[in-house]
Amino acid sequence: MIYLTNLNILLLGQLLQINIRYATLFLILKILCGIVILITVMLFFTLLFRTVLLVRGKFSDGKSIVESNISFYGNLLNVDASYDLKLSEIYLRIRLFRFCIYKRLLERSGRERSTEKPPKSKKDKGKKNFGLPLFSFQEWIGLGREVVIRFFRIFQKRSFTGKLRIGLGDPASTGVFMGAYYSLKSLIRDFEHIFISPNFFQKEIKGEIALAGSIRLIKLIPMVIFTYRKILSRKKKLKAGGRT
Repeated sequence: MIYLTNLNILLLGQLLQINIRYATLFLILKILCGIVILITVMLFFTLLFRTVLLVRGKFSDGKSIVESNISFYGNLLNVDASYDLKLSEIYLRIRLFRFCIYKRLLERSGRERSTEKPPKSKKDKGKKNFGLPLFSFQEWIGLGREVVIRFFRIFQKRSFTGKLRIGLGDPASTGVFMGAYYSLKSLIRDFEHIFISPNFFQKEIKGEIALAGSIRLIKLIPMVIFTYRKILSRKKKLKAGGRT
């Protein structure tokens, strides 16, 4: 009798341990599901409600920094990002937390980079090399022009001002860029306070530019799809061996 009683107690204890384990796993899964649902709902409302956007760019010989501030949920959540063109650093700040999400120090010595190409590995030899860029410079400018036009159709601007001096190091490329700028200025009223002067002899970006306004992020989806389809179509043409 005592043996049976002890056996029943042992079995009951094992069952309780199993139930506790299952209850713990169920609780963890429930918490994870709750977190996923919360993130999904937050992303859904982020897409629907207007997001306030502020972008500032300051370009000089010493520093070239682009700073942005994005406010979600009526300024309840602020995200700051800064990009240093000289150092190739991207920093992100949410509330009191600031961390680097990308960093690549550029060569600062006066020595030129070696023009010798590294030997190809066996893996690289098997890969196809089309020897052609995805887009030419003119095509990138054209695609950028279309994207900018689509962006300002859905962007509710508060202010957009800038005074820049830009040189791309090549008179032809600088001329193409200035042509796109004057085209945008004639098509989009938001560019009326943007003034760009060309430098056909040197490569430089100097001046300041600032953009402030709001946008519903859900309206960016068609623009992203449009850009993706353009790039995908170009890749298919290159794979087929054609070039327009």
